Amino acid sequence: MIPVVDLGATTSFASSYPILTGVVILALVLLAYCLFWAIRKYPKHLGKIQFTLFAAFVAVAILVNWGMFKTEPSIQSQIEAAVQQVEQVSENGIEMAMLNDNPTPRPGDRIAFQEIQGEQCRYYGIVRPAGHVAVNRRTCADNTQTLISLDIPLDKGVAGASGLKHYRAYLPGHVTVRNTNEN
Repeated sequence: MIPVVDLGATTSFASSYPILTGVVILALVLLAYCLFWAIRKYPKHLGKIQFTLFAAFVAVAILVNWGMFKTEPSIQSQIEAAVQQVEQVSENGIEMAMLNDNPTPRPGDRIAFQEIQGEQCRYYGIVRPAGHVAVNRRTCADNTQTLISLDIPLDKGVAGASGLKHYRAYLPGHVTVRNTNEN
């Protein structure tokens, strides 16, 4: 639910550098021609040499060209997707269940939550005097930890099917009457 942008992603090499891609393909064709010329000039063990060199050439050509034409998401598209996810979280929140058995949390208590949908990550925060939990850390199943900032209003929790109270986490400053009246 929390967006992560991979700034190392780019579009394919071939679409970014079409002239260089053409030069590489022509160089591979020239290399193939040179291999066949050398084989014709030195005909000893022609079949074995020809098969081995041609198979190696085809394998390298496929590997190089596959990497050149494989597309990856652009940085711009990843940033746009991340912005949409942030807007969605700020409007709708992230549905979570409180893991602690604490019916009346007081300011200073540490509370853990888990996502109901999505990656099922756990979120940890501290109860603030204003009646909300300031979440500052997220831990996922693959043992990655992320420092984040979310607010969870404690007065809007409802009992879920599992018996745990369900809450919605919002970006700080986005907890409004409009998006908390749903619960």
